[in-house]
Amino acid sequence: MPDPRPGPSRRSFRILLGLFVALLAANMGYLALRMWSGKEGMHRFSGDRQATRTELFLRLPPDSGAIVLLGDSHLEHFPIGEFFPGLPVVNRGVSASTLRDVADRARIGCGPDPALIVVHAGINDLFKGRPVERFEADLVALLDTLRAAHPDTPVVLDELLPTADRGMDPAVRRCNEVLHRLAAEYGVTVLPLYADFGRDGTIDPARTYDGVHLTAEGYERWAAVLRPVLLAHAHTP
Repeated sequence: MPDPRPGPSRRSFRILLGLFVALLAANMGYLALRMWSGKEGMHRFSGDRQATRTELFLRLPPDSGAIVLLGDSHLEHFPIGEFFPGLPVVNRGVSASTLRDVADRARIGCGPDPALIVVHAGINDLFKGRPVERFEADLVALLDTLRAAHPDTPVVLDELLPTADRGMDPAVRRCNEVLHRLAAEYGVTVLPLYADFGRDGTIDPARTYDGVHLTAEGYERWAAVLRPVLLAHAHTP
């Protein structure tokens, strides 16, 4: 009775054919990925985060009487709804925002009649290498924008937080001095945060996980300082 199994030459041919098909499939997958991630693929969707978030906020205007928080990633990651249940708080923080970015959102993102506007921004200006003089000019522009758009709304400016970069600390302190001076000139309130987070020229390690962004303990401390301010301005039934 003949052996039904293929001979050595046929088995070798099938093995080579299988390897060829596998190699062809791998190459086709690689080319497909290149096409997707190339000029007409995935990379064509890389848009502007600030513009995208601003467009989202335009479609979700806060109600009259809202407490609006404007700022950067510190704020975007802040679960304000959980920390302040029952208060009409609206989070308008966007990662990587500078003072100019916040000013752009302030024109359109605070609703018709906010009860309070809290601003937490400025550290990204320093990360971008902008001098303190530029920080001051952009903060003036932001305050002018808020005054023009919402002349009767109280404004709170958060102090800049320290970071793990000790070399940046002198600029952070100078920016906070500018912030206090302009707050007095414009008649707005300053929320003191630096001293609660600072530790010998850097941020308290227990309150940050990467030298900039905050841990649960960091947010709990921020919320404790912020809570009485929000309660004083909340229009609750």
